[in-house]
Amino acid sequence: MAKLNSMTGNYAEAAKTLEDLEKSDPDWLDPHVELATLYYKLHRPEDGQRERGIVQKIGAEQQQAGPHRND
Repeated sequence: MAKLNSMTGNYAEAAKTLEDLEKSDPDWLDPHVELATLYYKLHRPEDGQRERGIVQKIGAEQQQAGPHRND
């Protein structure tokens, strides 16, 4: 739903949905990626920078952990 809201220009609603997802699963990378972009569209560059930092941190942690195996 957040992506649809973002694509239709309803940035504030998209951001709210993604912020809720972020709260429920803070280590999920996708909401942080989307929020980084949305915050810039909402003229909130400080929040966008914060989200970019979180994306880099989570990405580095995932890369360090390596691929997940389902044995």
